[in-house]
Amino acid sequence: KQWYQRRVRGILGETSTEVIKTSVGLKTNGEPSRLAKKSLFKKFNEVCAIVTKSTPYQEQYYNAVKADAEVYQLRKKRVFDGLAEAGFGSWVGKPIEQDLFYVGQ
Repeated sequence: KQWYQRRVRGILGETSTEVIKTSVGLKTNGEPSRLAKKSLFKKFNEVCAIVTKSTPYQEQYYNAVKADAEVYQLRKKRVFDGLAEAGFGSWVGKPIEQDLFYVGQ
């Protein structure tokens, strides 16, 4: 593959970088990036386990967890409505398949 189909991603404070295949959003070894939704959600569960001694979202699909987040859904609707009212049109959604992944261990 050509290099323009790859991105190098680094995180401030970390000593390593990642090379991401932009066509699939995965590292070149096939693993999800540290900044991918799946990786960030896994870290969120780890923080929940430390702070609350539980992992409330351990065995679910990401899209179901997002749908159950009432405050998030309300705020998202307000943003979308505000964009439309301001004349900026409708929010262009991403394919639902993007959030259809299992967040279990």
